[in-house]
Amino acid sequence: MAYTFHPSSLPSILKTILFGVPVLVILIYFAQPLGDFFLPLLGAVIVIILLYLLYSFILARSYSVTLDQTSISYRYGILSKREFVISYSKVSEAGYKQSFIQRILSLGELNVDTPGGSDMVLHLKNIKYSDIKKTLDNVNT
Repeated sequence: MAYTFHPSSLPSILKTILFGVPVLVILIYFAQPLGDFFLPLLGAVIVIILLYLLYSFILARSYSVTLDQTSISYRYGILSKREFVISYSKVSEAGYKQSFIQRILSLGELNVDTPGGSDMVLHLKNIKYSDIKKTLDNVNT
């Protein structure tokens, strides 16, 4: 049975909030000197933040990894789609790494390599740890 997962948009959302809230606070602090420009500027900043949050979510959903009995399928793209399939028998190395923040969020980076290439064939950031373990279990069996 096939299993499909996507990268998490949580890190992008947190970065946007950590950047957006101080900008809004500063903007509100200078509301009086801005006068008539305050409300349009506030609205523009809020729209930009919301558009970036939407973009982050759509971008994360545009990547998908599907595990089946014999291979890993990797699909990505928003307007134009691209897909490639890696057979488990062709995988020479599979692993993951986690930063301190990723460990707190239960996320990590998945790396899958095949022989003959100098770069990682599959390198995905912000993958749920449970999906990483499932991928590694499928590759190693």
